[in-house]
Amino acid sequence: MPAWRSPVEFRVEARDRHPWFALAALGGLVLGGLMAVFGLPPIDIHGPLHYLGIMDPGCGGTRSVWAAMRGDLAMSWRYNPIGIPLVVGAVATLLRLLVGVATGRWLNATCAP
Repeated sequence: MPAWRSPVEFRVEARDRHPWFALAALGGLVLGGLMAVFGLPPIDIHGPLHYLGIMDPGCGGTRSVWAAMRGDLAMSWRYNPIGIPLVVGAVATLLRLLVGVATGRWLNATCAP
């Protein structure tokens, strides 16, 4: 019986195979920072199923990121646990960018064959 293999492989390479990750992370952190300073959006951003009483897994995600960016992790967790890993992942992605630019070596993730 073959040993279990991870579906994702991590490699250190000479080029960045995921340059758009940093752009998405930066955009998310900028939006999260703006929400932390100026508050939540004044518009309704619910999806159509919300009005039928069907909550999706992302429900509370905006408020969760807002609370996480303000440093209130308990409130972030209550709104939706996804907010904390989103903020931490975005920061880690920007750290990956800084290390890659400084060293010329990039940590890349690929699907294992």
